[in-house]
Amino acid sequence: MDASRASPIKAAYVPIFMKGTSGFLSLLSILLLAAPVSFSHAEFARVGYINSASSAWENYTQLFDHTYTHIITTFLIPDGTGAIDPYDAAKPVVVEEGDNPFGIVLINRAQAQGSKVLVSIGGSTVSYKVYTDIASDPNAKANFIANVIDFVSTYDYDGVDANFEGWGGGTKAADRDIVDQLILDLAQNVKDACPGALFTVTLAPLYYLPASPSATVVNSDLIDMAHHMSYDFMSQKYPPNGPFRMPGSVLWLAWDEGTVERSVWGAFSYLYAKGYNLSKITGGIPFYLTDHSSWDSVRNDTDWSLVSLHASYLEKQHPADSRWVNDPEAIEAKIAEYKKIGLSGVMEWQVGKEGTTGDLSQALYDAATKQDPLVMPLTINFMPPLADCPGSYRRDSGGAYGLRGDYGWQSH
Repeated sequence: MDASRASPIKAAYVPIFMKGTSGFLSLLSILLLAAPVSFSHAEFARVGYINSASSAWENYTQLFDHTYTHIITTFLIPDGTGAIDPYDAAKPVVVEEGDNPFGIVLINRAQAQGSKVLVSIGGSTVSYKVYTDIASDPNAKANFIANVIDFVSTYDYDGVDANFEGWGGGTKAADRDIVDQLILDLAQNVKDACPGALFTVTLAPLYYLPASPSATVVNSDLIDMAHHMSYDFMSQKYPPNGPFRMPGSVLWLAWDEGTVERSVWGAFSYLYAKGYNLSKITGGIPFYLTDHSSWDSVRNDTDWSLVSLHASYLEKQHPADSRWVNDPEAIEAKIAEYKKIGLSGVMEWQVGKEGTTGDLSQALYDAATKQDPLVMPLTINFMPPLADCPGSYRRDSGGAYGLRGDYGWQSH
């Protein structure tokens, strides 16, 4: 990666860890000082996931004009034997009524405009146990790797995205280590079999960040990018979807990893403190609201340009029912912050949620390609121990935590 894309945090950001009286790690206040940063020497990645849509994908012109540097179709669904089954946009052809595949003709059409097209494996519906089962059985592992390579080669993909979610209360650090090795072995084999192939991974929104692919994986030369799901931060009916900052809030991480601000900033603070190379990570933006309704369904509800952007969350609240929205102004603001902390690009889930109008994709493109230099310093304040923070957030006793639903967090 171009040295000019190194994280501006790197030079002066030295995280300090300390055990609080509660026995949980705390992250202390850090002053970040850095020189002006310019992103003119490398393209800020624009990654668009595609899953489902109300119209045929061929009608989404934003997928075929290099609005996105990378397009990721979803999903290949694996089982414990190593078999894979394509669903939704990853289906190569129509199999049954209602299918909307992003097949090889569309893949090649996007590639002709300079976009790289990857296929994603997994998603939130696949249990993490599937990956530990594959990794623990040499025959299943060999079958899995061969099936992925065959699919990529057959349908002319530029690479693979390992979206190994499915974390749960029973997921242990030892499981993550096993799956880390599976990811690296899959990446190595894909790159050996398909010269020039790309390989990316995804990282959990916040609570399950410790169970996400480790810094060793993300920083490996085998991994081209990691995508942080900077959304789905649910804690009540209509909270901000992916608040960039939420000063005064605290979230306890899985595996008693400590406390962080319950925000996108808190997530990246944790990742940096754990040694992740932020210049390989994209920040996410959802094209849907906190109840998972699409931007396309609320675009005309109001004049969004007249709705105030929340100064900390960098989202807008629907004037009728309090849902939180990422409109073009919010997208511009979040991407500006992603650039400031030295990320490699922006990722969105998913293009189908905006419809064929393409207004959010255009806003994403405009903000990502803007060449204005970014001037620091910034001050980063990490969270004190939870015991010292009234009104913080903690996982409820039920332990339920789903990546596409209510996360079970309560204020106390």
